[in-house]
Amino acid sequence: MKTFFLTLAMAIACVSANTVQAQALPENATDIAPMVVGEVVPDVTLTSAEGQTVTLYSLTKEKPAVLVFYRGEWCFNCTNNFRDEFVPNLAEIEKMGYNVICVSPDAAVGLKKTSEESTMPLKHFYGDPKGNLAKAMGVAFLATGRAVDFIKKSPAGNLNTDPYLPAPAFYVLDTNNEVKFADVRPNAISAAKRIGWNFYGPILKSLKLYDL
Repeated sequence: MKTFFLTLAMAIACVSANTVQAQALPENATDIAPMVVGEVVPDVTLTSAEGQTVTLYSLTKEKPAVLVFYRGEWCFNCTNNFRDEFVPNLAEIEKMGYNVICVSPDAAVGLKKTSEESTMPLKHFYGDPKGNLAKAMGVAFLATGRAVDFIKKSPAGNLNTDPYLPAPAFYVLDTNNEVKFADVRPNAISAAKRIGWNFYGPILKSLKLYDL
């Protein structure tokens, strides 16, 4: 009898674990539950534009980070946002002491394409093909409709098997990986609706007063 109950308990535990693992991503961007100010981002593995594996913490241990989630190389709104709202201000952002980290589901070749088309330096782009970071931070949702076709044709389509998309998001992390600022825009389809320098520039300057 004891053996029966032990076996039953183990079976229930396995089913529960599998249920948690198999939980579906939100089907709508507006249903996500993103990390907010005060939470600590877990360490995850990303891929650099050179194809090297790096950890998030290795990118944030010396400088506070501006962390930007974007859809991928196929998203011209993302590219335009980088070109218009980040590239002209990179020198000032870096002068303030921030490390800019831009993350998408793309593999290295896709990261390079976004870099070339936006003219934003390659060193700022990192891939998250399986959504390790996007899911951990609660900005990932299930891709549907035309987005699925774009993803399948993208350089990371074979790795982005959910497939998922990250909601456009802008975070500031301190060197302890605590969220100091969060701007998440689930409905930001056009580049104009993504965060701009006029909004985030003063915020970065303000946060530096606290010596992140």
